[in-house]
Amino acid sequence: MRRLFVILSMVLVVFAFGCSKNNESTKKAAAEAEKKPHAAKIAVVVDPVSKKMVNKDSTKYVYTYNSVKYYFESEKNMKEFKSNPTKYIGK
Repeated sequence: MRRLFVILSMVLVVFAFGCSKNNESTKKAAAEAEKKPHAAKIAVVVDPVSKKMVNKDSTKYVYTYNSVKYYFESEKNMKEFKSNPTKYIGK
């Protein structure tokens, strides 16, 4: 029983040390990322049909419905949306 307690104590110490080290490296990486002015922000939206992420600045599949722009990953998804928009926007 005593041996088990010693082993568990050692595991706990190693785990705690490892977590604090990861936390420090994560903070350092975040600070470095904030310093970089050239980091581009990507305008990402969700395709209402496939629910996948789409870069709205680079997709060519855009459809406006009720004055709102919707972005799609493919022409197939855009056509599907056009056939029944209320199915995908819940109105």
